[in-house]
Amino acid sequence: MKNKETTQNLLLVFVGGAFGGLFRYLLTLVPGIGSTPFMTLIINFIGTAGLAALAVIIERRRLHPERLQPLLGVGLLGGFTTFGALIAESRELVAHGQALLAILLLVASLVIGILAVFFGRKLASFIPERQTGEVAS
Repeated sequence: MKNKETTQNLLLVFVGGAFGGLFRYLLTLVPGIGSTPFMTLIINFIGTAGLAALAVIIERRRLHPERLQPLLGVGLLGGFTTFGALIAESRELVAHGQALLAILLLVASLVIGILAVFFGRKLASFIPERQTGEVAS
């Protein structure tokens, strides 16, 4: 049984990651800001808020995370957000003599990430808890 579950989870992560990566790429096509560090901040804010919201929704609705977490958490939102792009963009800024801007980008990313967690959890808190006897989705 464990092998079948692992295979299913791998497939869920693969599908979610494909869509997450696709959505991220589509946002890089936005004229003017698509391929800038600012867009990376936006993407990481959305993804981090989404991960925080997902955790609260699973808890409040007493959903079973066995399929939701691999598909939406690890796959979709993991494929959407990117630590690597943040580091690569920071390195590029340093290479072009903009070390202060690179430091600002890294600090802003941490602050925005923390704010995104609070935002995502607050947003998800508006979803009502599942009542006793209510069937899980």
